[in-house]
Amino acid sequence: MSSLFLQKMQKTVYSMILVGILLLGACQQDVLDTISPDKGSVFLRVVLPEPMMSNQVSRAGATDFDKIRDINVIIANGEGDDAILEAFYFTGTQEGDPDVRFGDDQIMIHFSKDYTTQMGLDSKVIYIVANYGREITGIDNVRELKTLKQESSPSLPGIPSGCMMFAKADDEGEEHTHSESEEAGKTLTAKLERTVAMITVAIDGRGLRDNVIITPTGISLHQVPSACFIGANNNGTEVDIVARGEFKEGAQLDWGSVANATTIQNQGATFSNLWEETGDHYIEGNYGDDHVAPLFLFENLHGVEFGAVKDDERYKRPDGVGQKDLEGITRATATCSYLNVAANYLRLNDDGSVAFTGKVNFRFFIGDDRNKERFDFNVVRNTYYQITLTLTGDAVTEGGEIKDGALETNPDAISWRVVSDLGMASFVTGDVNLNASGEYFPIEVAAGDDVEWSISGREGDTPFLWIYGRSYGSPQWQSVAGTVSGNDLYDGKLWLYAQPLVPDTYIFQDRTCEVTLTIKKNGTVIDTKTITVTQYAPIQYTASGEYIEEIFGHSPVNVLIDKIDREAMPWGFKGEVLDFNHSDGYRNAFHLIDKNDPDGHQHWQMAQRYLPFGTNNGGSAMVYSMMFYGNPSMAPSLTPEQLMSTTEFPDLDAAPSYTDWYWTLPSIAGWQIIEKASKEGKLDEHPIYDFFQYWTSDAVTTISKLDGGDKRAYTYQFGRGLDSLKDTDVYPSDQMADRDKSLRFRLIAVKKVN
Repeated sequence: MSSLFLQKMQKTVYSMILVGILLLGACQQDVLDTISPDKGSVFLRVVLPEPMMSNQVSRAGATDFDKIRDINVIIANGEGDDAILEAFYFTGTQEGDPDVRFGDDQIMIHFSKDYTTQMGLDSKVIYIVANYGREITGIDNVRELKTLKQESSPSLPGIPSGCMMFAKADDEGEEHTHSESEEAGKTLTAKLERTVAMITVAIDGRGLRDNVIITPTGISLHQVPSACFIGANNNGTEVDIVARGEFKEGAQLDWGSVANATTIQNQGATFSNLWEETGDHYIEGNYGDDHVAPLFLFENLHGVEFGAVKDDERYKRPDGVGQKDLEGITRATATCSYLNVAANYLRLNDDGSVAFTGKVNFRFFIGDDRNKERFDFNVVRNTYYQITLTLTGDAVTEGGEIKDGALETNPDAISWRVVSDLGMASFVTGDVNLNASGEYFPIEVAAGDDVEWSISGREGDTPFLWIYGRSYGSPQWQSVAGTVSGNDLYDGKLWLYAQPLVPDTYIFQDRTCEVTLTIKKNGTVIDTKTITVTQYAPIQYTASGEYIEEIFGHSPVNVLIDKIDREAMPWGFKGEVLDFNHSDGYRNAFHLIDKNDPDGHQHWQMAQRYLPFGTNNGGSAMVYSMMFYGNPSMAPSLTPEQLMSTTEFPDLDAAPSYTDWYWTLPSIAGWQIIEKASKEGKLDEHPIYDFFQYWTSDAVTTISKLDGGDKRAYTYQFGRGLDSLKDTDVYPSDQMADRDKSLRFRLIAVKKVN
C-alpha cells in the first residue's frame, strides 16, 4: 500500500574539520589566503558541501535546514561529566583570537599558537552546536551540554521552529599538510546532525478502480515529541509527547484529487483537478515545487527491543501485542509517531450518482520498514523519510465497512491502517485552518440530488462562524452557534464566514468551532459528518522608532502577523509593467487596485481579472491581500451569488485611519522588521521557516532595470541576512521569482497607535 524511502542526511550536511598545526607553516593559499597563522596554531574549518545523496535534497526548498546562522564551539576535557573548559560563540566574520571568517561554503576559525599551546588543544574534545540562537552558558560539563533541548513553541507544540545541529569532532586518521613546511597536522572531522527528521508524502492513484476518486484534505504528524535533546538520544518515553505535530491541510496543501486514467477521462468535465498522482518528493531540480509539502518532527526513539513483528503496516505493532489487536496496538504505541493522510472518498455509480462518500484516514507509523523481518518505530534525527501512498482497487472496502481495519492491496506492499466513515454525503473539505483576517470560505459537499442539509456548531465553542442558509424564512447569514438548514447548495458548496480575530476581539486567542453537517433525504437522516475549523490568533508586535516612521508614516504601530501560511498562489500581474515600489506594503498593493491612481496608472483593470477574493484566473497574492480590510466584524451581507460575481474592490483608502487594522502583504522592509524582531526575541516563537521563500509586495520594476518591469517580483527568506540589507545594497538574484509562480505568503495587519 505504500513505499517508504529513507535517506540518511548525515552524509549530506556540513563537515567540520579541525586542523591542528602543531609545528610550522601556514595553511595552503587555496584554503584561506587571508590568514597567515603562526607555528602551532589550530584551524577549525567548517565546510558546507553540497548534499551527497542519490535523491538530493539541496539547500533550496526544504533543505535550508542545512543553513548555519550561528555556532557555539565548545572545548572540553572529554565526555560525560568531564568539564567544559571554554566556549566560543560566532554569528559571522570577526577579527581577533580566534579569527573567524564566514564564507559562502565554509567557515574558518583560527586559534593562535599561544592559545593552542596553552589549552593543549590537540588533546581536548571539541563539540559544535549550530543554530542555538545565542551563546551557550550555565553548563559545566558535556552531559549537561548534550541534554540541552531545542523546544517547540508553546503555541504550536511539536512543530520544530528552525533546526539546531550537534557534532563531536572525531579523529579519523586524516592529516593536514602545510604548503610551506610540508609538515603534517592532525585533522578532526565533525559531521553535524539535525535534531529533526523530514517527511514528504506522495499519493499514487493509478491503481484505483474506475469511478473512485480520492481527494487528500490534509497530512499531519501525530504523537510527536515537543522537544529534542541536541546531543543525546531523544527517547519517546523521556520527553513530552503531544497529540499533534506539524500539519498541512486544505488550502495549505494545494493538492489535486487522484483517480485512474479511465475515471479522469470520464469524469474530468465534472470534477476539476483530477490527477493520477499528487504530492511529491524532493529531487534535484524541484526544490521549489509547492506540491511537495515537507513535514518536520523531532527525533523519537524507542530502541531495538521495541521493534515490530513482521506483518503489513496496518498491524505494525511492538512485540508482545496480540495478533491484529488494534486496541492493543493503540495502547502500546501511545508514544510512537505516525503520519496521517486525511482524504475524502468518493465512489460513483456508472450513471454518475454517488454510491459512497465520506472521510477516510490513512495512518502510517514512521520507522525503518526496509527490513521485512523486523520493523521498528524509531524516528531518527537527520533522516529524510519519503513515503508514498499507493492506492489500489476500491482503496477501502465497499459499504462503509472496513474489513479488519485494512485496505484491499497488493500483499507485497506495505499497507496502511485505515479509518473511514462512508455514507451518501460528506464534506469534501477536511478540517479548516484560518488566519485572523476574517474571510469567506467554501466547504464542498458531495451529496446526491434532492437532499436537505443542516449545520450546527458545538455547544460551548466561541461563535465566530457564520453560514448562509435558513433557520426560518428566506436564506441569510446566520451564526452556526444555532442550527442552520437549507435545501440548496451554491455550485456544490456551503459558504461560511469567519469573523476577524484582532486585539479588539473579546477573547484574543486561538479559537475553534466544531461544525456538524447533517444530510437528509425525504425527511430521513442519511449521513452526519463533522469537521473542525480553527482560527489562529496572530502574532502581535508593537514597533516604534525613526525607521518605523519612515515606512508607515507613523510611530509607534501595532503589527499583527499571520501565524500560519496562506495558500500558495502567484504574485500576479505577469505582463503588467510596474514602476513603483514603496517601503509600506499596503501602498504597494493599494496602487494596483486604485481606480484614481494620481499617476494615471490603470493597473486596476488587470486586478479585476482576479476577483472575487483575488483567487480567479490563477490568483494574485497582491489582490488577495487587499480583500480583508472591509470585512465586517459581525455578519456579512452579500449573498454567495453576489460574492462570486462581484467586480468591485473593498472600499479602501490610500491613507487608512489610525483606528483601522489594514491587512497587506509585507514589503521587503516589512519582512526586515519581522525578522529583526524575531532575532531580538520580541516575537513569540512562530513557524516562519528558513527553507521557504515568501512573497513580498515589491515588484521588480522598470526602475531596477533588471527586466522590463513586467515579469518578476521579490521574495523574502529568513536566515539569509536580508534583514541587514540597506537601500543601496544589491538584493540577491535568487530572491526574485516569476510573478506567475505559486509561493507561500503571510499577511500583516498594521494599526497606528494614536
